[in-house]
Amino acid sequence: RTRQFSEDDIANFVGKIAGKNLTASTTLAKCRLISTYEDMISGLVERINFAQSEILLASRFTNELIINAMIRKANAGLDVKIVADTDLVKQFINSARDKLQVVDEHSLERVNVAGNPWYAAGDMERRYTHIPFSFMTLDGKEAGLEFVDAHNPGRFNTCLLVEDETICKELRTRFNALWGIASGNLTELLQTLTNNKAKI
Repeated sequence: RTRQFSEDDIANFVGKIAGKNLTASTTLAKCRLISTYEDMISGLVERINFAQSEILLASRFTNELIINAMIRKANAGLDVKIVADTDLVKQFINSARDKLQVVDEHSLERVNVAGNPWYAAGDMERRYTHIPFSFMTLDGKEAGLEFVDAHNPGRFNTCLLVEDETICKELRTRFNALWGIASGNLTELLQTLTNNKAKI
């Protein structure tokens, strides 16, 4: 706290105790805890705008600002992948259920428009499965991680923004696991949800 030692001095000292060659960048991650949904959105959009190569998003929520920022990056040639929560799709369909009548050959198209928040999302790859918590990685260097409120899991609680490649690597592993079990066939999912009104 006295600033007598630099971050590298401290990391070097800790490294000697641990028997490892460490630097400040490997021991002291830059973190920011965000407690409001609005601040989380603005923080993620800002980071998305600076992404250079890759964005991975696993999400229980959706927001037009984030979607639009990701579409721009996908259209600019970045590798952008999304695993969306199936409950999110159900939520969109429930909000428009009075308009969703499967009565003609254009019904499924209307369901797609109403039920898919990423319907016109350009070159982004999208799949759908159950998401236990939302997270995002950007260029393998920065991450956003949702803390779920166990008493009210459907409501946004807190988000951690962190610059740490090790955390990003762990989240990439989790993302790849979700991607592997997720369905890329939204048409089939929507058909299942709309065939039986009792399910909607």
